[in-house]
Amino acid sequence: MLQFYKTKDSTGLEVSINPIYIAQIESDSVNKNCSYVIMNSGRRYLIGENCISLTNTLEKLANYNGV
Repeated sequence: MLQFYKTKDSTGLEVSINPIYIAQIESDSVNKNCSYVIMNSGRRYLIGENCISLTNTLEKLANYNGV
């Protein structure tokens, strides 16, 4: 079963991210409450969430079906 994470990017657009296709998550150097999500395709999203909490949420979705 596919688990998508729904959030908004820096421009306010809604984004659905499939955690299986995430290549990397980086913390924004200017604003520590924002994170860059880089997909396997090279697309980058600036998400208004802390890097650690975002990583934990996406890991649970990818590996434990959201539990």
